[in-house]
Amino acid sequence: MSEHPPWPRRLRDSVVIAAAYFGLGLLTLHFFAGHGTFPVPVWLPAAAAIVAVMLRGAAAVPAIALGTFLFNRLVLDAPLAICLALACGNSMAPYLGWRAMRRLDPSPYIFARRRTVAAFALGGVGLHGLLASLVGATAVTAGQGVDAWLHTLLSWWLCDTAGALIAAPALLALLQPEPGGIRHWQGFVRERPVAALALLSLAAFFFLVLPGRDGTLVGLPFLLTFPALWLAWRHPPRFVQPLLALTCAIALAGALSHRGVFYFGPASLPLETTALMAISLIFVALVVGAMATERQRAAMALREANRNLVARVEMQSRKLQTSEQVFETVVQTSPDAILVTNLEGTISFASPQANLLFGLSPDVLLEGLTFCQFLTTDTRALWANQLSELIAGRTPPPLELTAVAPQRADFSIEANGRLLRDGQGQPRGAVVVVRDVEDRRRLQRELQDNEQRFRMLAETAPFALVFARAENGEIIFANREAQRLLGVDVPAGTAFTPEFYADPEERSEIIAQLMQKGALDNREIRLKDRHGRTFWAIFSAVLSSYSDGPALLISINDITARKALELTLRRQLEEIRALQATLQDQALRDGLTGLFNRRYLDETLERELARAARERTPVSVIMLDMDHFKRLNDRYGHKAGDTVLQRLAEILRDACRASDVACRYGGEEFALILPGATLPTALERAEAIRRQVAELALPPSPSQGTADNAIRCTVSLGVATYPEHGGNGETLIQQADRALYAAKGAGRNRAVGAPPLSLPGPAAHPALPLLD
Repeated sequence: MSEHPPWPRRLRDSVVIAAAYFGLGLLTLHFFAGHGTFPVPVWLPAAAAIVAVMLRGAAAVPAIALGTFLFNRLVLDAPLAICLALACGNSMAPYLGWRAMRRLDPSPYIFARRRTVAAFALGGVGLHGLLASLVGATAVTAGQGVDAWLHTLLSWWLCDTAGALIAAPALLALLQPEPGGIRHWQGFVRERPVAALALLSLAAFFFLVLPGRDGTLVGLPFLLTFPALWLAWRHPPRFVQPLLALTCAIALAGALSHRGVFYFGPASLPLETTALMAISLIFVALVVGAMATERQRAAMALREANRNLVARVEMQSRKLQTSEQVFETVVQTSPDAILVTNLEGTISFASPQANLLFGLSPDVLLEGLTFCQFLTTDTRALWANQLSELIAGRTPPPLELTAVAPQRADFSIEANGRLLRDGQGQPRGAVVVVRDVEDRRRLQRELQDNEQRFRMLAETAPFALVFARAENGEIIFANREAQRLLGVDVPAGTAFTPEFYADPEERSEIIAQLMQKGALDNREIRLKDRHGRTFWAIFSAVLSSYSDGPALLISINDITARKALELTLRRQLEEIRALQATLQDQALRDGLTGLFNRRYLDETLERELARAARERTPVSVIMLDMDHFKRLNDRYGHKAGDTVLQRLAEILRDACRASDVACRYGGEEFALILPGATLPTALERAEAIRRQVAELALPPSPSQGTADNAIRCTVSLGVATYPEHGGNGETLIQQADRALYAAKGAGRNRAVGAPPLSLPGPAAHPALPLLD
């Protein structure tokens, strides 16, 4: 009922519940209609209502109300108000009875316990019938008086109670799944047909065949209680309850047909007597069945507990055997001697290692001797005190004693005792584990000597040596050089945690590397002393351990002076490199204009021509010369001439692409290398440069005039292109130079392209100095 099924299933269940209520009402009226009894002795729809609520909860209430309304309206032709009242009462009564039943006992299976049966009888039957009869009697007898209301109430309650108690257990037994864990003996299953036939035969004989006579046999049917109880005790409710319901149906059929022992004349009340008998029979069978279920579950729980107990006993036995085997194995394989003594110290058990420890023959029995016989006189009192501590309930630490043995000198042993107790918890002896610690004492002395030598070596080392915890940097040991370098004082036996890493993140990186590789060699790192002074050091470390955690053995060499020298040398080296770059740049560039010089032009032109030959692309060269530059110098001065050359260099730089090269060829003559440019393209570039120069107007100096007297100049340009005008740089320069002469001869301030080598042109003119 805690689950919420999908709405198609809920709709289907509602239709089934309403149809069941309506159909059982028709069946009940048909069964009792010939006798005109109202209310009827057994109202079967009450059983359908309580079963529906127990199986579907509150979701069954609307369906019950619908079934009640339709039955009263369509079958009984009751007024609308009465139909609505009865629908409300007959649907809410079983729901409230079920809620009361769950309150008394939340178990949904009514056959499981006597308490559940009682809860069903009180809530699902009694309270349900009472609430339904209150609403029904009030609605039906309105205005007829108290006597009529009371008579109707009692009759209504009896018919609902009888119907619910007789039919509901049978319906629940058939519809409810049987709880898990209940098993039925196969012999009982085989006897069911015989038992059912016998019970039904007796019922038919008592209620259909045997006459009632004068009422002397009226108590005979109650003998059916004994076979019913016998069946309820041995068989499940799914078999017993439908069988008892069928028995009650036979009894009611006999009463209605005026047959059987309950009918002995008009004065008899066969229906009422049959109903009471059926109620008592069903209720007693429910109680006995619940008792049988409880008994079976108790027996099953007892068997389970018995099995668990047997399993625990077997497990404890196995543990005991294992413990004995483990003890035997430990005693035989332990390198220590194990003794068991009583409270006086007398040995009752000794392991084989005890004979070896005390230098005795294996056939010498130690049982009966005392442990103190193997101790020196001055240490026996110590063991006596240890035994007293054990008896007092305390747990003293292991005790170092001096032992004696026939074949060896006195030696040191470690005795660790624990108390033995009996079943009542009283002390009855002690278990003593004895270990030869003479070698350990010798090793401890050697370790102390080695540690002392290490400290002497570390203290006299010329470099800083530090031993620190890895987790927090806590310094455990620092030699004199480390204390001087770090500005700390670490007295013997003390520890503190300074932060001597200049960069805390670098410390985390170092720890991670050490945890991964175990060592770190010659790392340059910046440290700081306790006063905040930072310095450079060569840092080496090895991962070790100390006490309960990892530790680091660190060596530190101060390289601050060397680092300063390195910085000075690096700075000087950078200055030298910068100077070399400047000299190299000066070797390739013109000092006045910043353009490349003629040397760079020659190297670059040959390189570009080689690339053009490989890629079969053109290369153009533009030669440029200032017109009347000597006259400009004479009029405005050499400083103004330098300014003009610098402005011309700026124009050339702006006109160059990334792959172009602009050079000062000499004096007022310049050259441009244009990779990939054809002759027409180069002529366009030359013409653009010519126009920019012609538009140039430089202000003169204050002593030479006003802004109207601006310095203006022009240039002449000659263009030659590979491969038309030459296959090497020298030829290409000569052809561009000849074109330049042609431009000057044609009146200056113009750009002229060189003719092909096969045509007559400027090459026919003799080589002359550049025109001014």
